[in-house]
Amino acid sequence: VITITTALKKKIVEYGIDESKIMVARDAVDLNAFNAVTTSKEELKIELGLPKDDFLVGYIGKFKTLGMEKGIATMIESLPLLSKDAKMVFVGGEESEIKEYKSFANRFNVLPQCSFLGYQSYSHLIRYTKAMDVLVIPFPNYPHYAFYASPLKLFEYMASGRPIISSDLPALREVLNDKNALFFKPESATDLARAIKMLKSSQMLGYHLSQQALADVKEYTWDKRAERILDFMKTNYV
Repeated sequence: VITITTALKKKIVEYGIDESKIMVARDAVDLNAFNAVTTSKEELKIELGLPKDDFLVGYIGKFKTLGMEKGIATMIESLPLLSKDAKMVFVGGEESEIKEYKSFANRFNVLPQCSFLGYQSYSHLIRYTKAMDVLVIPFPNYPHYAFYASPLKLFEYMASGRPIISSDLPALREVLNDKNALFFKPESATDLARAIKMLKSSQMLGYHLSQQALADVKEYTWDKRAERILDFMKTNYV
């Protein structure tokens, strides 16, 4: 049995499956695809029509999972606590979701500080990811996100070379730590704003976090994941 988080493995053990027959293989990333994009952040902002002189806080990926909120509302709620040169870019929503979150942003009087974009091709998505100054994983403290999810965006963010701000949840902590990411209390706009301000005021902090994430993500390629699974299967069944 192959699971994508330790918590999921523990849950399966509760059903009587032998622990030695269960392997945790978290999701991964196509590192070569990210490394192939060598255009600078500044050039990418211009290419994609993003404000080049502003501090861009990005969210890349589906806006909802199984109908559940993924924390975009928390990001929007944090904007009134930030300076006007902080802008948020949300990439990957459906039309109905974009309309919903635009209305939500308007209620907080921050719609001019938000950009909402729909689905992108994978190659284009990489360019948007690398155009950001900071990337956020804003998941709320729901069981799905806290214990059972191994989000692709986590590994794509790490591969982008941009600093990561993440909800402090157990499943995310299985990969992230205080050396490769900055954490905030889930569903707390105030704490998210604090983390954004920290990275906005310290390029050095962002550099160290992103470089460590780049080093760590080398262990999370699809090829290495496949090799580990094959080794596990051979050990147990060949």
